[in-house]
Amino acid sequence: MILIGMVISCCPVKAQWRVLYSSTEIGRETIQDTIDLITSIDFRGEFSKNLVVKYAHSRRKLVPVKNVWGFTDGKTGTWRIDRHDLCRIVDINQVWVEYEIQRSKNNRSVPTVWIESVFRRTFTSKIYTTWQEAMCEIPQ
Repeated sequence: MILIGMVISCCPVKAQWRVLYSSTEIGRETIQDTIDLITSIDFRGEFSKNLVVKYAHSRRKLVPVKNVWGFTDGKTGTWRIDRHDLCRIVDINQVWVEYEIQRSKNNRSVPTVWIESVFRRTFTSKIYTTWQEAMCEIPQ
């Protein structure tokens, strides 16, 4: 019985919220930390300088956005913070990376929100609105 508990407690869990400090941490399995379990990560908007990381037992921590590459939420995938935009990674290929960015525009009567697909050749290259433009960039 104790052996089964030890095996369950040390198995990697993919559905945990995690703060990513570099792109190399994507897909890396981690051992679930039951003491400091992250319950949510809040991005407070494009002018915010901090992410709010909420832990179990009602503890919060402010993490500077400039130190964070992105985060995983355990449900919808991996999120990247790039130039104060919150981008969800849709597809990681050996040749390109596809993101979704939620855009908004305030009209006189009703604010309009839409999701825009954007592409990059690598994680650090420039964002392009079309796949063809991203493929024209030569990776360094």
